[in-house]
Amino acid sequence: MAPANHKQCSRLSLRIVVLCLLLPCMAVAAEMDDVKLLIRLQKFDDAVELLVPLAESGLAQAQYQLGSLYRMGTGVAKDHVAAVRWFEQAATQSHDKSQYNLGLMYLNGWGAETDRAQARHWLALAAGNGHRLAAKKLEQLQSKQEVSVEQLFHLLRKDDKQGLIGALNGGASANAVDQYERSLLMEAAGGGQGEMLQVLLARKADADHVDVLGDTALLMAVRSGHKQIVDSLVKAGANLNVQDINGNSALMLAVQLRHSGIASRLLSARPSLHLRNKAAESVTDIAEHRNMPQVMVELQRQGAPSLTLSGEQIRNLEQTADAISQYAGSIDAAGVNVAQWPPLMLAVWREKDELVALLIQRGADINFHDTEGNSPLRLAVRRGDVKIIDLLRGAGVVEQDAYPVEAPLLHLAVRSRDIDTVKRVLAMDIDLDLDVRDAQKLTALEVSINQNSLDLAGLLLDAGFAVNALSENSRSPLMQATHGKSIEVLRLLIRKGARLNQVDATGNTALMLACREAWLAGVTELVYAGAGRALRNQAGHTALSLAIISDQVGIVDQLLTTEATSGDRRYAGDTALMLAAGGGNVEILEKIIRLNPDIDAIDAAGNTALMWAVIAGRQSTASVLLAHGADRAMRNRNRDRAMDIAQRSGDVELIRVLKNAGLAARWF
Repeated sequence: MAPANHKQCSRLSLRIVVLCLLLPCMAVAAEMDDVKLLIRLQKFDDAVELLVPLAESGLAQAQYQLGSLYRMGTGVAKDHVAAVRWFEQAATQSHDKSQYNLGLMYLNGWGAETDRAQARHWLALAAGNGHRLAAKKLEQLQSKQEVSVEQLFHLLRKDDKQGLIGALNGGASANAVDQYERSLLMEAAGGGQGEMLQVLLARKADADHVDVLGDTALLMAVRSGHKQIVDSLVKAGANLNVQDINGNSALMLAVQLRHSGIASRLLSARPSLHLRNKAAESVTDIAEHRNMPQVMVELQRQGAPSLTLSGEQIRNLEQTADAISQYAGSIDAAGVNVAQWPPLMLAVWREKDELVALLIQRGADINFHDTEGNSPLRLAVRRGDVKIIDLLRGAGVVEQDAYPVEAPLLHLAVRSRDIDTVKRVLAMDIDLDLDVRDAQKLTALEVSINQNSLDLAGLLLDAGFAVNALSENSRSPLMQATHGKSIEVLRLLIRKGARLNQVDATGNTALMLACREAWLAGVTELVYAGAGRALRNQAGHTALSLAIISDQVGIVDQLLTTEATSGDRRYAGDTALMLAAGGGNVEILEKIIRLNPDIDAIDAAGNTALMWAVIAGRQSTASVLLAHGADRAMRNRNRDRAMDIAQRSGDVELIRVLKNAGLAARWF
């Protein structure tokens, strides 16, 4: 063949090869053009049908587009978790828009737990790829020092006064609330954190904010018995007459809990003495039941209505009906219509044992029920009055609890906190449904756990309650005990065979919840019992990663093992070392390094722990990693070294640390 013809054939062959290589790409590009057209035409269902196979094949642009649709709920049901998953797959392929969106998801806690280190990480990568909005958002984060609600509560629980002041100075709200509408001030009040409370009050925190359970900061302070906190809130003008979900005011709670000093302080502020709770009790009733004579004297001095039956009325029991009927008119209250109660009901409610016995002898109707389902037996159980329960049972009261009431009989017994009352109810000839839930969606066992009632929980478990039954939000009794930090109940449940690795709706185990609650004693107990440390929740966190993120040094000590530091990776490939580096806690970082992990391990984006420290602006942890031999020359998938990232962020101190490490390396 002539040389000219040979060259022409070679060129033709090359063109054919190139065309063959380009044809699939051209086909994919055409399909993506079709997707964009369908979206513009708002034919989202058709767009999704084309996108799914393309995204599953690994096409970053399709993964980004599908993630966007899931984030907005367009063409598919809104699913932020799915959006994060698709964005992350595309982001690891250096798709800048996906990196930017993933950063926003982590920043706002959409589809993943709020994680500012991860947010900065992905935004920095997007900015490095030329994404203008990512660079702007990163700059805002660095200048404004935005703080999430979760971080505010974390600062509060750590008693980090300067950190909280800094966050508030940076624009964070003193009235931030969690998912239960509990405010920072309420958290400080319940925890007895006087200095933090004063910081928040100085920033005009709302002292009368009410959460979903009807609680205020004052009510929480009273329950916890923090007299100085109560005094501060009263001085700040907190509403003394707010009533909680059970209708109790701060003064009622103080008297119920026998906090006499707090009761005296509240009385000095002149609260209303005419309020009634949902059990139709006034504060005078409660003081009498709790045998607090000094409080009774002060109540009478301030003009509280007296509800004690006179000796003459008791002696003239033939006229009991008339006497108590007059008395009934003075205790009518929202929630309980006592005006229709016969004398026996009123005598039971007032816990007048001798009067109850006499009325039973005179033929009182022991099976009377009012329109709300209240009966003498139910009232006696609610009061935890075993003497009256025995009187009624001895008289042949119908025990079957078949009336439409707010709480089953066993729940009332458990809420009385009296173990003998619970034993009486368990021994009754009634059909006990162990799975029945009250108006608050709780079983009797769950009520006992929430009350931290060890004896009652043990009694109910022995009676047949399932130790691993799940609540309405898929939490086991073990998880509920962990949430309430009830160490004795936790041990009881473990002894009774509670499943240590049961997960809730978000994939959290009891061990993970203990880490979230910063509860070292619970973590120790669960680890000793064999709870799994390598399990991950839906956000990809293990117990160890949660402890590291929360700066819980003691808990990290409990969880650290050689296996944990080398194998504990989240879905994006983050190791414990990386999380500690990004979190900035030198003490935790050094503990992990002592277990000799791979100091230059990389995540899905090719970043090392040193790069994590640089991305998060952590000079301290970057210095520690360099001192232990972290490789400055490694590059991530964007071909960036740690120095490139530092220079792009403009962090002068980090640049200096990295340069000094380079000089030291050349010297030796």
